[in-house]
Amino acid sequence: MMGMFIIKDRRSFLRFNCSHLASYIRFDEEGRQCEEEKVRTVDISPDGLRIQTYSTISVNEVLDLTVAIREELFNAQGKVIRCESSDDGKFNVGIAFLDVDENNRRILYDYFREILGGGE
Repeated sequence: MMGMFIIKDRRSFLRFNCSHLASYIRFDEEGRQCEEEKVRTVDISPDGLRIQTYSTISVNEVLDLTVAIREELFNAQGKVIRCESSDDGKFNVGIAFLDVDENNRRILYDYFREILGGGE
């Protein structure tokens, strides 16, 4: 796949550069939905992802995530572990997955198998 690179660092898993349509939902203190934003992923791994957004998001905030991976929608909850501003006025937000059910884990692993050449 063009534009696909593997990034190694101190994380448990390799991260793969990718650009997928995604969205997140934020909630207020009472648990009510207060914001939804459409974003793009920057990279993804089995334990989290990084998105680029126009909004700053607090570290430790929990988000509902949806990512379009191939013809499927991957859904998970994630906890913000970093939010850094970039030179273009956007924010790079690192998110660790908290709650991924079996079906969504399969979507993610099938995607990685395909990237690594072990797909269908």
